[in-house]
Amino acid sequence: MGKITDDDRKRMARCCCKQCGGPLKMKVVVYDPYGGHDVEMFCEHCHKIEYGTEKEIYNLAARFIDNYQYNYFMDMVEDERSEQMNTAKLCEIIGWVFSELGLIGEDGIIKDKLPEFDI
Repeated sequence: MGKITDDDRKRMARCCCKQCGGPLKMKVVVYDPYGGHDVEMFCEHCHKIEYGTEKEIYNLAARFIDNYQYNYFMDMVEDERSEQMNTAKLCEIIGWVFSELGLIGEDGIIKDKLPEFDI
């Protein structure tokens, strides 16, 4: 079975679920009844394995959706589930942009490289 590392603990402390913004926990996940299991980061609210996103990125994504009615999944009924999926998609996009600009590293967002604004 996998081991919980210090990096895992640090990531869980600074990150949240991309869909709901909830906390991440380590959980034993059973893949099959013949011994296929491991310890994974998990969102209890969404009931899914989740690597998460930086809390600042989640907050930016949620604000963007509120301000611009962003909808990546046009074919879905607009409800709580579609809003969560849109938030997760936008978190991936913002995370990619931050990574490309060198604003995020192994320990999260590099705060001294960010301009002064409220995230």
